[in-house]
Amino acid sequence: MSFAILEGGQAAYLVADSILIWPAAWDYPSDSVVFSIQVCDAEKACDTVSWVVAVIDAPVFDNTVADMSDTAIADSVYCDTLHAHDFHQSPLEFAVIRGSSEISITDNIIRWHPSGTDTGEPEISVQVCNGSGCCDTLSWQISVVWKDIIRGRLLFEDGSPADSARVYFVPVNYKGPVPLRRRRANSVVGFYFRDSTADSTTTDTRGEYSMESLGQGVYNILAMSQDVYSLRYSVACTVGMGIVDIPADTLRLPGSIQGRVGLQAGHDPRTVLIMALGTPFVSACSDTLGTFTLMDLPTGAYNLHFVSTLDAYVPLDVATNVESEKSTDLGVVSLPISGTVP
Repeated sequence: MSFAILEGGQAAYLVADSILIWPAAWDYPSDSVVFSIQVCDAEKACDTVSWVVAVIDAPVFDNTVADMSDTAIADSVYCDTLHAHDFHQSPLEFAVIRGSSEISITDNIIRWHPSGTDTGEPEISVQVCNGSGCCDTLSWQISVVWKDIIRGRLLFEDGSPADSARVYFVPVNYKGPVPLRRRRANSVVGFYFRDSTADSTTTDTRGEYSMESLGQGVYNILAMSQDVYSLRYSVACTVGMGIVDIPADTLRLPGSIQGRVGLQAGHDPRTVLIMALGTPFVSACSDTLGTFTLMDLPTGAYNLHFVSTLDAYVPLDVATNVESEKSTDLGVVSLPISGTVP
């Protein structure tokens, strides 16, 4: 048997003498076309079949599933742009056929403000139609997650909200800056950090604070308002953790730590720095007796890091505590020797 196209759309062709393909159907200028196909056998006996093909100008999405944003943040605006067309550039209408009733489409922009109850992986389906009633559909999965937020509340000792308090998020391995002359590292105007290490925010009138988009890691939360302070140790921040609520802290008058550094005879203790790890608090020995004082420390537990510029000594960590309006006396802190003392 052999097949031949007697009549039909431009550029139509047959494959394997039995499959009709018309690649130009989408841009055919008429609403219909007549196809006539003739089949003949070896003796030249033939038959013809004819039919009418309706040409529909259907819209199609230019977006693919891979083009659509696949993540939304709860309590934030999700938006994306939809692109579609038909051959005659007809006006197109978009509609959400699956998804939250809160999803809207205006000027080809899909918008949604998911709430906490929307978390999960819902499917969104959008339909585009032209005036002839022809439509196309695009569906994609979206993951709704909470923002990674650390939040808490600060109070004064009388129980009132600590509004306008400054809150710092300090990496736990942070080693404070070198002390500045005539300026305490933690002065009442704010804490001094090396290279802007600490992210910070300010409490509102309710004493509440929040911080998002912190890098993954463990932080100390250090807060101050005038001459009162608080310190909370070791708050972990991980990707996808959602909201972490920190119990309320009370800002209290600070305390201090004092002591003396002991070195081998002939070595100057003024070569030693004392750092409260994970805070900006740092001190140096003030005299040849090795006297040091860390002032204006919030109440809490501290890990003090003693380090000398002399090669003869290895660093030493000392754990201690600070109470409000009290001074913790460490006595003599002797640094261990690393080798032969010159």
